[in-house]
Amino acid sequence: MKTNLFRALPLAIYCLVFLNLSSIQAQENNLKKFTLGTQFQQVQGDLGFGIHLLTPGFLGGFRVKNSYNRNYVFHPDNQGSTTTSAYWNMNFGTRYQFVVVENINFYVEAGSQMLINPSTVSSEQFNFGGYGLAGMEIFISENLNKNLSFFLEMGGAGNNSRADKLPTQPKLATGFHASVGVAYSIRIKKSKQKNNENN
Repeated sequence: MKTNLFRALPLAIYCLVFLNLSSIQAQENNLKKFTLGTQFQQVQGDLGFGIHLLTPGFLGGFRVKNSYNRNYVFHPDNQGSTTTSAYWNMNFGTRYQFVVVENINFYVEAGSQMLINPSTVSSEQFNFGGYGLAGMEIFISENLNKNLSFFLEMGGAGNNSRADKLPTQPKLATGFHASVGVAYSIRIKKSKQKNNENN
């Protein structure tokens, strides 16, 4: 039994090293790019859609993210029927992204949140808070300069908002949230100025 374990140990170490090197290569291909994406999200009972922008990775997998979402809160109107009211939700955060297997990235993200409320929804035009999430991204292209991917995110958000001008006075963009979407990553080609100077 011990002999079999000792024989299997070098193979296990080799597999771990191989997977790690593959992950590092995949990170270099996918993280050193700008990423533009669009998402459909649900925050507690609110539904929304939006766009986001990610910077290329730095310090081994960190990225900066900006996202802009148009959310809709469902509530009863004066006649008792269900209607919706819209507000803007903007997030600014930092993501740490890593690769477990090739073409599949996992990440965690946290940052600040700002809500812009119309006067018909809340007496406060701006509200501030924070959010955190974990996500998975699946790439469907091996092109080194551009990639199309799908992603799924789940997390939570909190702020001091309240739609005090609506009949039920619900809180906005607070609680559990989930997002699904599509992202497109593209590598910005470096200038050939240095090559021209050398020639």
